[in-house]
Amino acid sequence: MMRSLVEKKEKIKFTNFCKSFGDLLVLDRLNFSVPENAFICIVGPTGCGKTTLCNVISTLLTPSEGCIEINGEPADPRIHNISLVFQEPSCLPWCNVWDNIKFGLDMKKTKRYSGSEGVIQDIIEITGLKGFEKYYPHQISAGMQQRVAIARAFVTQPDLLLMDEPFGQLDIKTRFHMMDEVLRLWQEIKATVLYVTHNLEEAVYLGEQILVMTQKPTTIKKIVPVDLPHPRDFADPEFVNIRREITELVKWW
Repeated sequence: MMRSLVEKKEKIKFTNFCKSFGDLLVLDRLNFSVPENAFICIVGPTGCGKTTLCNVISTLLTPSEGCIEINGEPADPRIHNISLVFQEPSCLPWCNVWDNIKFGLDMKKTKRYSGSEGVIQDIIEITGLKGFEKYYPHQISAGMQQRVAIARAFVTQPDLLLMDEPFGQLDIKTRFHMMDEVLRLWQEIKATVLYVTHNLEEAVYLGEQILVMTQKPTTIKKIVPVDLPHPRDFADPEFVNIRREITELVKWW
């Protein structure tokens, strides 16, 4: 049985965290922490800064004020094993599926990934890409390209995985399959996951906590716990109650 979030150590800490673009204040003094190995879903209105938050945590952008710490140190990909799955497919067009997935391992340049061919093959099978290893991005659909990006993120066994609406390009059947596989991979590699989505049922299905964000300047409206075991039943009365609570929060930005 997994430990409750209260019992887990702190993984990420946001202290007076702000992000501005010129005179536009996007993220306004966020103060919260994320436990280790937690699966946290983030919901909020379009344009509130969810993607900006992912980009700053990954260090693609720098905070305007405040700081983000991972394991007590400023977030730094040279120290911390961070992976980010973007909203849009991000395959390297000159690499085939196998090499796109292997790219993250090549960038790490560490003995930790000896025997990586077997790991890559496992991820390929889990994400439904078997048989397409030699295909190039222009030869596969956008949904398959996104599965490549998800596989590339997981194959490095990250300590922190940021997922920015990763399933938006997938059909319904594949989306449900990938949600279950992401949960299985998360439990296996014990990563801390921050998962951005507009799909409220998806948030309740996946997350241990749901951060509901406001309009800009963005703060956290409420953190909703989801104390349900996996796999979750969409028809479970408690599932329905949590979804209803999130819906009410979302309806009144």
